[in-house]
Amino acid sequence: MSVSNRFSSVGIKGVHDWIGVLKTGVSMPNDFGHILWEHLQSNVNSLHRFSKTLFNSNSWEEYINEGLCPYCGKFDVGSPVQIRGDIFHKVELGKIAPDEDAKFHKHTTHKPKLYSQDESLNGLWIDWVYLINPESYALEVLKAVRSKGKQRIEIRNVFSMQNNYEYRSLGFFNLFREEPDWWKIRRKGLSLSGFYYKKYGEHVQSSENLSL
Repeated sequence: MSVSNRFSSVGIKGVHDWIGVLKTGVSMPNDFGHILWEHLQSNVNSLHRFSKTLFNSNSWEEYINEGLCPYCGKFDVGSPVQIRGDIFHKVELGKIAPDEDAKFHKHTTHKPKLYSQDESLNGLWIDWVYLINPESYALEVLKAVRSKGKQRIEIRNVFSMQNNYEYRSLGFFNLFREEPDWWKIRRKGLSLSGFYYKKYGEHVQSSENLSL
């Protein structure tokens, strides 16, 4: 049983740690990086207010849609969850409210937060993290990579051993300077993932187990 990285997080960086909210859908730097950068440019002089509004939301989607669920077109019903695949892809392609009666998706008003100290668990399913520092006016991009060892986790009442993860920084980008090369950041992140996969991958762990 394995867990694949499918999501990203947008968060606020503090002095020693960060807190983020979930972002579903496109998350690669070459897809989402420019969208986030443009949004931050329009809020660059009010990053503290941006931070507060973001964390009063259940997710990045609820924040950016100002409380509108794009799947059913209703306001203030919470963040969409358990979305059927074809409905999800219709919204990704730009269709508005393809599931007006909410038959194929649900909502949650729970405000889950992602914390930097939980990186080994978060890395199982949060592939990219975009951190805004309101004090230094900078955006930092993190990539989840494999780390040493395994962890025992519960998924739908089933316990399994999963790989440990950690986040590696791909750089800090000043919001008052030129927009980063998002394709370059993507390539750097995937290259790091490949390096740590080879270092701590299944074949390495298997050989270690054989030597015990």
